Amino acid sequence: MPHGDDGTVLSMGVIEALLHPTYRRTCSCGYSWAVPGYYTKMRPRGLPWSFGGSTAGGKVMGSASAGRLDSVRAVNAQMADIVGSYKTCAECGSRRYTRQRLWR
Repeated sequence: MPHGDDGTVLSMGVIEALLHPTYRRTCSCGYSWAVPGYYTKMRPRGLPWSFGGSTAGGKVMGSASAGRLDSVRAVNAQMADIVGSYKTCAECGSRRYTRQRLWR
């Protein structure tokens, strides 16, 4: 079992809370909602490192197909929609809120 700095045994709940935090957002209208820590920031997936490719030893390296680029764009758009839904109050539509970390 993992131990803390002072030698105490850390419970799996504490480890889970540290690795996968949850936040409570509260709007000025009084509505509050829980947000998984992963969705508190937008983390876009990177585009392939080369668009045209380069030759090294006669092989084309790093070329990105149009289908691959469209796939990455679609994943990023989907993630932006999810993150955006957590940033807006479901009651009044405001994007102003306070944030508090929940320690389950």
